[in-house]
Amino acid sequence: TNDWMKVKRVIVLMFRWRNKEPKRALFSTKELETAGKKVIKAVQGLTFDLESISKRPKGDSLLQLQPFKDDEGIIRVGGRLKKSSLQIELKHPIILPKAHPLSKMILRWCHIKAAHSGRGLTINEVRTSGYWIIGISSLTRSFITSCVLCRRFRGKKCNKRWQTYQKTDWNQNLHSPTLQSTCLDPLQSKCEGQL
Repeated sequence: TNDWMKVKRVIVLMFRWRNKEPKRALFSTKELETAGKKVIKAVQGLTFDLESISKRPKGDSLLQLQPFKDDEGIIRVGGRLKKSSLQIELKHPIILPKAHPLSKMILRWCHIKAAHSGRGLTINEVRTSGYWIIGISSLTRSFITSCVLCRRFRGKKCNKRWQTYQKTDWNQNLHSPTLQSTCLDPLQSKCEGQL
């Protein structure tokens, strides 16, 4: 199973317990989305300070994303797509820090959804799921190299060297009986029944 889904389910169960709701086996999509947004909002509150973004240096990766807070208080990527007809998750993905365990959980979840594909497809799955992880390329590379299934699928690189043969007289062995019985001599027009 997946850690990100487990975290969301546990948060839903905590909300149900706090509100003294009856126990149900199924989780609604709205409950899971709300739980995920609560966790993300808490992580963003610990790692990002939107008021101090303007004081960051010009080349800062967070400043280049033009972040803003949406109606729910979640920090999202800004940009030129405000008037497009895309969903808000695609127009303005949620910004997540690189080094936080939540980012790694979401990356693992998207990597499994992408069927243990390579780095490009995993990054695409993260972005289409509505998340923007800062420094995702290096994080994905290190994650895929540590993924056990990916390492099994890709296998080891073959580093065998060419084997050196003993010096032989090739002209002497050209008409040996073992070579004549292969029927692969281009000078013979038909096999002489030596199979």
